Formats: sequence, structure tokens, C-alpha cells
Amino acid sequence: MQNNAIDIRYTHFSSKLSDRHWVDCLYRLPEAIQQKITRYTRWQDRQAALFGKLLLLECLKEYDYLSDCLDDILFGRYGRPYLNRNVDFNIAHSGEYAICAITNAGRVGVDIEKIKTIDLSDFEQSMTAEQWKNIQAAANRHKTFYQYWTIKESALKADGRGLSFPLSEISTNGGKAKLNGSFWYLREINIAPDYSCHLATNIEHPEISVKEISFIGKGVGAFGPFGVRGKRHRAGSIELAAYGARHKAKGRRPVGGSRSVPKAFET
Repeated sequence: MQNNAIDIRYTHFSSKLSDRHWVDCLYRLPEAIQQKITRYTRWQDRQAALFGKLLLLECLKEYDYLSDCLDDILFGRYGRPYLNRNVDFNIAHSGEYAICAITNAGRVGVDIEKIKTIDLSDFEQSMTAEQWKNIQAAANRHKTFYQYWTIKESALKADGRGLSFPLSEISTNGGKAKLNGSFWYLREINIAPDYSCHLATNIEHPEISVKEISFIGKGVGAFGPFGVRGKRHRAGSIELAAYGARHKAKGRRPVGGSRSVPKAFET
């Protein structure tokens, strides 16, 4: 494994797991994590949260962690989860996708959002003046908004302070996000046409591996997921034309679904 490697694993689902398959998957996780997952009201959110944790488990196995490693998850000052100082990871989910990023070379944050038609004026105060101007001038304003939103939240998640830092103070320029004097390198992850997804990291030239994992089938059991496909590639630079962001504004969030914990630090 290269010393600048970042591994990204994602999964897609469009239907509800059978009860038996759900139990098989859920019981792979520690009881505390099971309880967090089952607090979600909608089955879609429960299943996305479940798949996010299974993705993390599969990622950690690739880094030679044991199958019970999630029992050892700890939380930092602002609630950011970690195992130890050897790896850094982050999970996100939205709509029909869950995604996990992991590395042993630095810090990572990832965010994904399904692009929906919303009242963008509710989120003006989450943008800088220049960002808001770019959104209003864009041919596809909602896509541009979500690009800014996912960039900002991925940077917040990599930084580790989550909701405690104002989104409006995160600026973007030349494929980097600036947050409280620190710069985070940005990469757009192309998952699906109607989704926006970004990675933020302090690794300047990461070697990024993106693979899809399927948890849909007869049962995950003890042998992991049913299929993995993907390729390793060197990420190119992000064009500044469209950036995304994501945080609370006027008490609302740009996507639906209940959340029992702050999205920035779901575990």
C-alpha cells in the first residue's frame, strides 16, 4: 500500500433488505452501533447507516484490522470517531448511497448528498459572498450549491470540529478549502449523476482507490460482501466552476431523513 493512498469504498441500494438479511448484517456490528442504527425512523436511513458501518469494517480489514475492531472505536473532543492513530476514516450516506474513506497517510473527510430541488435562499448565510454569487450565476444552481455544500462538510469532517465551525467561514480556491487558517485538498468523487460527493484531505497528492461493494444478496455472513469492483487512479484537480457545501442554515438541512446524531461524525 502506498504511503499516500486513500481508499474509498461505496455501496448502492434501492430496496429494503429482508428481515433475515438485515439481522445477519446488523449482528456483525457492536451492540452500541446497532442501537444507533436502529434509532433512525426511516428504513432507508437505517439501511444506509448500516451499510456505512459495514463499509468501514471492510475498509479496516484491508488495513489488517480484526473483525471485532469496531468495539474499540473512541471519540475525540468534538465527537469525531477514531480507532487509533494508525488510520483515519470517515463515513457519509445520502439517498441510496453510503461511502467510506480511509487512509494511514493523513486525515480524510467525505460527504455525499443527493441533489434535490430545495429553496436555496435558506442556505445563503452558509456561503461566502463569492460562493453565493457563483451559485446564482450557475446554469444548474442546485448542482453548484450541493458541490459547495459537500466540499464544506467534507473539510469540516476532516478537520474534526464538525458543526462547531461556521460554514460561511470556509472558503474555496484552486482545489483547496481554507478552514481556520488550514488548507484541505479537495477531490470530487463521481458516484452518480444526481449526487454530489467530495473528499477533503491534508495529503497533497493522494493516490485514490475507488471501489463499489455490494451488500445485496443472499447474506453477508462471515465472509464479507458479495462483490467489489473498481480501479485505482490518480485523482485530478477539481475545477473551480462548481463547488458544494453543506451545513445547518435557518434550522434546516438540504436533504431529508431523520438523524439521531450529527451527520458530520456518524459512526
